[in-house]
Amino acid sequence: MTTAGRLKGRVVVITGACGSIGRATTLRLALEGPEAIVALDAQSNFDRLADTTECVLYPSG
Repeated sequence: MTTAGRLKGRVVVITGACGSIGRATTLRLALEGPEAIVALDAQSNFDRLADTTECVLYPSG
């Protein structure tokens, strides 16, 4: 079953995008075509967020 485009035109809010589960969720949902908003918490690792953002914007294939 393909899910590409399933979220096209929708906004997805992901909290904890720097953690393991949040990062995996962010990368998976990015494949489904939404506009993604990444929400941080007070414990965020900004280097990891930058890496996650780069993976979403420039997937390696």
